[in-house]
Amino acid sequence: MINEIIASDLCEAINQLEKIDQFNTQLPFLITIKDVKSRNLNIKKYSFSHLVNDFIDDNKLDKRWNSNNDWYLSYSRRLMRKIENITMLDYASKILIKDKHTRRCVINTNVDDDMINGFCPALSLIQFKVVDNKLEMYTYWRSQEAIIAFPLNTLCMFSYQRKMLNAINRKYKNIELGQYMAFVNEMQYDDWNKYKLLDKEKKFKFYCSIIDNRGEVYYDKNYKS
Repeated sequence: MINEIIASDLCEAINQLEKIDQFNTQLPFLITIKDVKSRNLNIKKYSFSHLVNDFIDDNKLDKRWNSNNDWYLSYSRRLMRKIENITMLDYASKILIKDKHTRRCVINTNVDDDMINGFCPALSLIQFKVVDNKLEMYTYWRSQEAIIAFPLNTLCMFSYQRKMLNAINRKYKNIELGQYMAFVNEMQYDDWNKYKLLDKEKKFKFYCSIIDNRGEVYYDKNYKS
């Protein structure tokens, strides 16, 4: 048994997630979003923070991947980490460039210190696969907060998917963006629904604060433990 959501775009997926009564929250969620090009969000809902625009504006979002500041909702510290001065995305793109039918293009977000420190990032791994000449992206999450973190996480993942597409199309030229699929082992609702409006604003500002210049320090100090 599993909760399954199939949506045309992110907005539709969020609308389905908000109908909590139709799901068994003790079961995992499998969420498929077919149109990853759409950035539509209910702007009014997130209006108490201007930082949400960074997730919606493609140019701002892509620039953040190349900055030195960690913004944790993207897991940039892990997904853009370097080994011998080559990023994880570069290594993974080479696998797909060598064989666009491979099933081995997987990026794991865990690092050795996680086990030592007893820390497990919410995002465990990402897999890319080319299906019918479209680049599909699959993510596995140990947990996600449904109402705020899920939309912002997903916009970040959309941009990472575009980065991979740009990398492999240096060779193939004609591959397009395909669907995005997220497996969420536990979807959290109580983190959001129990808060009053002022507390919701505070919580949202926390999520957004970890994409600004204080990101890594603020996250580690207030959330990581």
